[in-house]
Amino acid sequence: MKRARASLTQARQQYSNSQASVLQAESALHKAEHPSAIGTAPVVVDSTAVAIAKKQLASAKLGRTAASESVSSANDALEQAENNAAERTVTAPVGGVITVLNAQNGQSLSGNSSSSSGSSAANAGSSSNSAVEISDLSTLRARVQINEVDLVNVKVGMQGAVTFDALPDLIASGTISAIAPTGLSSSGVVTYNVDITLKNVDARLRPTMSCTAEIITASHPDALVVPSSAVRTDSTTQQKYVLVGDTTTGAITQKNVTTGVVVGTQTEILSGLTAGQTVLIGGTSASGSTTATSTGGGGGRGGVGFLFGRG
Repeated sequence: MKRARASLTQARQQYSNSQASVLQAESALHKAEHPSAIGTAPVVVDSTAVAIAKKQLASAKLGRTAASESVSSANDALEQAENNAAERTVTAPVGGVITVLNAQNGQSLSGNSSSSSGSSAANAGSSSNSAVEISDLSTLRARVQINEVDLVNVKVGMQGAVTFDALPDLIASGTISAIAPTGLSSSGVVTYNVDITLKNVDARLRPTMSCTAEIITASHPDALVVPSSAVRTDSTTQQKYVLVGDTTTGAITQKNVTTGVVVGTQTEILSGLTAGQTVLIGGTSASGSTTATSTGGGGGRGGVGFLFGRG
């Protein structure tokens, strides 16, 4: 557009010069056709000079016409450049903060370039050739990779707790908002991207921060749990049992139990024990004891990933 403006300015200057040439030629013709008398000598019109002056005037007028056409063409070119510039104006489909700017002023863009960020859970984390990426930092999502074995227990709407390498004191809660339909294979291990939309975004959080998520796949309020090492299995009947110790007499009794979910080093007891009983832990001989406790618990699945803003 700058070139178009410069061309129009130059064309107007040329027209102004051609107009001055026409005026100068008209003046020369007038003088040739009306010579001034000198003294008492008779006035004689030089027909040759008149003919030359007429040719010069005609040539000057042709130059002015050409200059006028140049002005018109340059003006049309400027209007076209302004229209093209208006069509190149890109309006972002979302409001937010520009987090990636790959394009430079005057750079040609390929047809594959995009103006906004916010890829799906299936393809996030891959490199982007977008000219501009815009993120809504008021809404942050943690994208974590979940092993295919654990994914069967993960559903949209489940709750999760997210921790951050850069902010060890912060635990952010969130809800699973998307699960990738296809997995990613690396070194024979298949994982799926899972998005967790965070609640109450902390001002210190930034996109691409590393994070780890623990997803609550089941919740059992007031569950009775014991250390997993206290749960034993009868080799013949495959019945699970624990050894219960009497703190008064020192007697040890075998109690058959029904177990529930296992979370970390703790196992849920569905039947066979009551809260407050002392169970033995360790090998076949009693190497220690602990008390069966009633607490809130549930199964969980974890994953590591990164943060990104909603695009």
